Amino acid sequence: MISVTEKIEIIDKEYNIPVDNDIQEGVNSMCNLGQGIEERATENVTVNIILNMYNNNFTIEQIALATQYNVDKVKEIIAKQKSK
Repeated sequence: MISVTEKIEIIDKEYNIPVDNDIQEGVNSMCNLGQGIEERATENVTVNIILNMYNNNFTIEQIALATQYNVDKVKEIIAKQKSK
């Protein structure tokens, strides 16, 4: 993943666009937004994997080992989905 600083350097050097504070703040905001979206997507995928494993009779311990979540977190995720 390219850092905010590297992205700003690319804008400045490769595209010859002068980068002021407003542009730096905008790039930083977009990067933070993208990171948040990526984190939520990863969380959703992991929840789906946990539920799929649970529905296919994997033990809580096996699910925790496979997803690198602790047992309590796996139980919490399963309980939330059951209550929906």
